[in-house]
Amino acid sequence: MVLGIDVGSVSISIVCIDPEGKLKKQAYMLGGLFRKTSCRIRPYESVPGQTDAVFEEVHKLLVKAMGGDQSIDSAISEGLRLVDGIEYDRTLRKPPVINPRALEKQLSAFNIHLYHSGESYDNILKTFYILKNYPDVALFVQTNPSFCCPSLVTEAMTRQIRQQTGVPIVTITYDGTSETMNDSIVPYIQKKKRV
Repeated sequence: MVLGIDVGSVSISIVCIDPEGKLKKQAYMLGGLFRKTSCRIRPYESVPGQTDAVFEEVHKLLVKAMGGDQSIDSAISEGLRLVDGIEYDRTLRKPPVINPRALEKQLSAFNIHLYHSGESYDNILKTFYILKNYPDVALFVQTNPSFCCPSLVTEAMTRQIRQQTGVPIVTITYDGTSETMNDSIVPYIQKKKRV
């Protein structure tokens, strides 16, 4: 058990006609589980950077397993063994990541107040937090599942976000197909390389 997540009893049972699709689903699921676990441990780690180093190794194990060089079960077991080796202290106070009060001025430009909540509120907070801490950011990419209402609300704010930040925003909507949705960011990447 890692910080309330029972990671020792992971059982994969995905039924899928398309073997490649099954592999993608397994990779997505396992990556998400391990990422969630890392996010729960990192604020309490006793050795700074240990969580990231361990999960980099876990990532390599999963890549090998997805490539067929190792069984998925053995990759999971080895990954869990690595995670169990992370030293952490649950009694440490979790540091605040984003302070909404510090961003109150930016929030008010979108008619959002501190008593609001939800994904669009979180997206605006994250946008200005990233910009404050990484001022050289050159592009925001918003990824949405199709028909997701909060994503549509945030997408409706993109012009105003760009006006406030000066940073372009590309919205990519994933609809469950395997189309090449990411191609829309290529011109921005190529432009950045030329600058």
